[in-house]
Amino acid sequence: MQQTMPQHAAARDNDSGYDMFFMIVSAVLFAYFGFYLNLQTTNSSGQTVPLWVYFAWLMRGACIGFVIAIVLKFIAGALGDLVYFIMGILCGVGLLVLGIWDVRDTTYIAPLVPFWAFVFAAWNLWGSVAGLRAIMARRRRTPARDRSVHEMYDG
Repeated sequence: MQQTMPQHAAARDNDSGYDMFFMIVSAVLFAYFGFYLNLQTTNSSGQTVPLWVYFAWLMRGACIGFVIAIVLKFIAGALGDLVYFIMGILCGVGLLVLGIWDVRDTTYIAPLVPFWAFVFAAWNLWGSVAGLRAIMARRRRTPARDRSVHEMYDG
């Protein structure tokens, strides 16, 4: 007997490569800024600059969160998407805080220009909220009797 995949699970599988691409791009970008650049967190006199520490750990934390989302996407499907969108929202809020802090700080400059911090914050927040809304809409459209089959494919 041949087993067929439900229509909603087949549609999700067609989009999974697209979703995975942006997850990987996010992880790589934040890894580059958080780990590869080896950002300086002290000024020339050896004092720790909180703005620079915040930026470095925001990038590192977001990278780690996005990598966790990628792993969960392989293991549990929809759970990885959920973690990715939640991390996107947290990262967007963190970038807003960074931009505001950088504009208000008259002594030091963050490694990311405030304009770009606000642009990336808006991008992350918009994309993540749209993704969460899509997940919630997909859950509402799935009939209760098909929920067990849906969870088999989505995790």
